[in-house]
Amino acid sequence: MASKIRPETRPEVREFLERFLPRSARVERLGDGFLPDEVLSLAGDASRGADLFFANTGPNCVSCHAVGGKGRQVGPDLDSIGQKYDRATLLKHLVEPSWAIEPQYRLHNVATKDGRVLSGIKQTLPDGQVKVTDAKGETLLKPDEVESTQPSAVSLMPAGILRDLTAEQAADLLAYLSKLNKPAK
Repeated sequence: MASKIRPETRPEVREFLERFLPRSARVERLGDGFLPDEVLSLAGDASRGADLFFANTGPNCVSCHAVGGKGRQVGPDLDSIGQKYDRATLLKHLVEPSWAIEPQYRLHNVATKDGRVLSGIKQTLPDGQVKVTDAKGETLLKPDEVESTQPSAVSLMPAGILRDLTAEQAADLLAYLSKLNKPAK
């Protein structure tokens, strides 16, 4: 019977449905607080990791990061991330996205004079406009619309991004990121 249930990609629906499966048929996901060695001990498959990276479900990396010109450039371009960090450090960045944030990717909270608060990567354009970019898009503000800006210590990349993956899937994603070694120009 469990094999007849189609895979569900929305975590809240999947978690609800999995409760009705026998324990032996449930997928063991990492959840919160897993041990990094659990993932680092697995070799992973870079091809499957690429599929995870570019999928619009799961960790949804492509909504903020680009590789080979594919994806959005909200966060850093990851073409050479495997050259920059070893596997353990890459995993630490995935598990603790606020651990080390490059200044140009620091999240800012921008309060507008009309009462809105926007959170995203803030950029002041040559014409004085303020651009706030998040995973959903960009907002342009005229300088006189901005009441205040405040940098945040929290990354735009959400914590717990690996929570719904299995250890094998996390190892696959790590294998893919590790092989991205295009030298920076």
